[in-house]
Amino acid sequence: MHIHGELALLFQRLSNQDEARVRTLRYHRLLETMELFCGICAEPMAEKNEQLEALPCSHFFHLKCVSNNDALEMRMCPSCQKKPMKQATL
Repeated sequence: MHIHGELALLFQRLSNQDEARVRTLRYHRLLETMELFCGICAEPMAEKNEQLEALPCSHFFHLKCVSNNDALEMRMCPSCQKKPMKQATL
């Protein structure tokens, strides 16, 4: 919730083009803090309309990355190495 509030304040305070660069840099830092990056390809997950894969261990990945990942073929999460029982596509 705190990070969401920070994003809202950021966009309220900064409105002109000269400050757009600062706003963009801070936005990307907040995305990193929220860890909205695929643990397989390291690309952001919140910026594209891509399908995500949720594993029972609560780790999320791009569906395309999960489909191509060798660890998941062995039924293990690439982040925590737990063996997921089932997967859910979001």
